[in-house]
Amino acid sequence: MRLKWRNVPVPEGHVFGIVAGTLLQHARPPRFRLPRWLRRWVGPPLILLGAGLALWAATTAGDTELSTPDTLVTHGPYALSRNPMYVGWTLIYLGFALVADAGWV
Repeated sequence: MRLKWRNVPVPEGHVFGIVAGTLLQHARPPRFRLPRWLRRWVGPPLILLGAGLALWAATTAGDTELSTPDTLVTHGPYALSRNPMYVGWTLIYLGFALVADAGWV
């Protein structure tokens, strides 16, 4: 299967949350700090897992136009979740929050 870039969503809520959270983090950092081991050992794998899941979902969709589908994709990651690309983005989002130690994110 091949990847169609127009099938890869860029969730505005996630992008807004990362930008707004990062700005708030610099303006008014929260009082708590995440343990370094958590940021170092959990954050990057979440980012990689999320990116891998989103890429797998996009390639599984193949030639199906996800904005106006004519068939239902039920194999690959779509057998586990109806929106695996958004699950992937959420994992990337959480991983970024851990790596950046951004409590607001």
